[in-house]
Amino acid sequence: SLAQAQIEEAMGKMFASAYSFEEEAKREVSSLIPQTEIDALLKDLDIKNVWTTTRADASFGILFHTNKQCATFEAGPKCEQLKQAYFQLLKSYDEFDYLQLKDLRYRVESKESFETAHKGDWRYYFN
Repeated sequence: SLAQAQIEEAMGKMFASAYSFEEEAKREVSSLIPQTEIDALLKDLDIKNVWTTTRADASFGILFHTNKQCATFEAGPKCEQLKQAYFQLLKSYDEFDYLQLKDLRYRVESKESFETAHKGDWRYYFN
């Protein structure tokens, strides 16, 4: 019937709106964290040789100066410790409790790889 079709269409729009809100809320969380808290996290975990960190949507990247520093970090326990600690920091800003660990995209790279693989361009890095 026409009424049933209209109800189904309205329900579909409500679901799409709720889904869009959830996705937007997930993307926004990372931008809420002050850089000072990221810096404190790195200091607390005694992570050295960091060139820079990146945040976008539900992703976090840490870039070391060299490929060797990157490989050493990835092979050690601090790599997973940072991932877990950053996720806990994210959750403290997740007002609607949408984020799950599986949502976090975690990247470990080096300035060398950034300059080579991404041509030193943040647009390539984030795509």
